[in-house]
Amino acid sequence: MEYFDRYDNKYVSALKSGRIIYHTRIIALNWQEQGLMDLTDKTDLKNSSVTIQNTNPRRKATLKLINTDNSLDVNENKLLWYMRKFQIFKGVEAGGDIYWFSLGIYTVTDISGTERSPVVSLSDKYSLLNGDIKLTYTEAELQIPSSGELELLSDEAIAQGKGIMFINVIRELLQQPLGNGYILDDKEPVADPEFDKLFIQKQCVISAGFYPAAVIEELSQTNMYNAYYNTYGHLKIERNLSDDYYYLAPIFDFTRGEHSPLTTDYKFTQTFNSQTVTGSDVDGSIYYYTARNDNPRSPVRISLIGERRDKQVSISNGNSERRCEMYAKYLLKQKTAPKLSVSFESTVIPHIDADRPILIDGEKFIVQSADFPLSGGSMKISACSIDYIPYEEQG
Repeated sequence: MEYFDRYDNKYVSALKSGRIIYHTRIIALNWQEQGLMDLTDKTDLKNSSVTIQNTNPRRKATLKLINTDNSLDVNENKLLWYMRKFQIFKGVEAGGDIYWFSLGIYTVTDISGTERSPVVSLSDKYSLLNGDIKLTYTEAELQIPSSGELELLSDEAIAQGKGIMFINVIRELLQQPLGNGYILDDKEPVADPEFDKLFIQKQCVISAGFYPAAVIEELSQTNMYNAYYNTYGHLKIERNLSDDYYYLAPIFDFTRGEHSPLTTDYKFTQTFNSQTVTGSDVDGSIYYYTARNDNPRSPVRISLIGERRDKQVSISNGNSERRCEMYAKYLLKQKTAPKLSVSFESTVIPHIDADRPILIDGEKFIVQSADFPLSGGSMKISACSIDYIPYEEQG
């Protein structure tokens, strides 16, 4: 049988057996993400790879294709051109069954190489939003809601269900027309339940000249969420997970002998344990908050190494001390992990994802990035010990 995104003991036992049989599947998709062609046999897997990271775009890939029959010529009448997408799967054989995991849905960003061996650079669908491929650029300033509809932010309007729902703003961004009969993204965004009925409570103003990601990132400052594309091409909206890292179950346990020696990368000159955020309201009142890493478990806490403060950040939605506090803590967490990481190699673990916990010899780490060779072999993982990350004590 074939299973998709199924994690069970049989799958884990296969990964730990020392004799892993891998499978790969590469599918070319149309803009609506319907399958067009299986390109697995037309792909040089030894020179193809996938990279995940905890920043956007979260997933990137490189495919070196084999074009001996001219079916993959690069022109508007063939498969390789604008508006094309790809989905990549990696599978592990276990007792005659195959456990498949999607490594993402990607859009084409560049094509290089030779006529017989085109090299396709791919990025996940966040590139549709951030301007990488220059879609849905807006020249005018955007106000949500407009100045004439500010009553939609009132407690009364929200109580009556007449306000502006957060998830509807996201949907409208994704449903923008491209000018060729298609819309930016057909797939429904997937949000944590707390965002399903969330109303906008402060006017969001985006200065002239922006792509959709600017709106998503502006709203994220207020509502403290992360937005990224998951492995099946849905824009995922989830609350920041930093304070849950101590309690989330690890997605894999790397024991001794299952990974190479750890290589450290501690950037002492770029590590901060203090961050100030400022803001103001419409009356000109100034607010600020300084987040400090006093986590007693953290080896980079202020009480141990002294206060190391990054530059002050000003935010447009900082109309209260609470909003400044939330964003200061968020920034401090985001800045800590990449500067205090370890890396190692292991056999390919298809379900590994960025910003999720793993165990390394019994210690919990958070995955920062991972490089997957599509031919099997070894993958490289970068991760940060959970103890380095500031967190909120749960009372």
